[in-house]
Amino acid sequence: AKIGKLKIGEDSVAFWDALESKKWSERRDALSECRKVAQAPKFVTGDYGDLARHVGQLLKDSNIAVATEACLLCSALACGLRKDFQQYARNMVSTIIERLKEKQSGLNRACKGALSVITKHCLGLNDIIDDISTGCGHKVAKVRSDVLDWTEEVILSTPKSVVSKVIKDLMALLVKAAADNTADVRDSAFRSMAAIAKKAGMQTISKYIEKLEPAKKEKLQKLVDGDTKKDNATVQKKQQATVPSRSVETKAAPAKKKATSSARVASKSATQAEEADLAPMTTEELQEAVETITNSELIGKLKSSVWKERLEGMTELNQCIDGFGESVEEHAETIIRFLGVI
Repeated sequence: AKIGKLKIGEDSVAFWDALESKKWSERRDALSECRKVAQAPKFVTGDYGDLARHVGQLLKDSNIAVATEACLLCSALACGLRKDFQQYARNMVSTIIERLKEKQSGLNRACKGALSVITKHCLGLNDIIDDISTGCGHKVAKVRSDVLDWTEEVILSTPKSVVSKVIKDLMALLVKAAADNTADVRDSAFRSMAAIAKKAGMQTISKYIEKLEPAKKEKLQKLVDGDTKKDNATVQKKQQATVPSRSVETKAAPAKKKATSSARVASKSATQAEEADLAPMTTEELQEAVETITNSELIGKLKSSVWKERLEGMTELNQCIDGFGESVEEHAETIIRFLGVI
């Protein structure tokens, strides 16, 4: 009911009309405004079928900005509705996978984020085998590689009992992908096989890799062993990150409660930002990256010379960060770097 009352743009176009508007800016803004509403902590029980169908259609939009907003809204709905979004998510996954072929980084990040959120809250590994198969057979190598990276992520977050039930189907796809002509695809396939071995045991996949060349078997074994070492290192880093540094405490002292979300993003990425060799980005590139995961109106408020508008922008940014859920770490670095240059 709340989204039905939304008015979009200077002409105050009705929300549902804006979703079908011939103006791409109105379609984008309608999705953006809906996403703000979708970031509410609790959803009202109801029928979201019409909204989901519109989002599904706009995922295919030829305009990159519209398709990006549709992906971001898909993530918000999946996070908020959880299992109630399952029936709609099933139909959206294949479309999102197809959009992974796009070269625009903002859309690509939004697609990956949507797939992650959907499999975290709505669909399980056993629900997406056909989608993985379709992705592995895509003509664009980047899509094949991205889908396999997503597969690895889902495997690692899935209980052993579920992974064991789909090993046969998965391994058939992965062994084939391990012979791909593109190196990135092969590497992603091996990492996914290593994830299965790590989750269910190397012995469970031994019969599926019998025909692999000795060098490839050795590579797989090294990945499995390497993942174990990496896990131990990750645990140590997390333990160290729980002890706040003096500099963090000093900066956090005057902060208000409303800034807790931003502080949480900063604390999660501080260690990573210090250790990683960050690729340089211009102010314009940072703004474009942040705008794809928020909206242009929020960016305008953050850059405003009026302090009240900047405060309102930070409040809205905190709400956006809360809506990211587990995907917050993907965007933390970009947001912090952008805030540091405006």
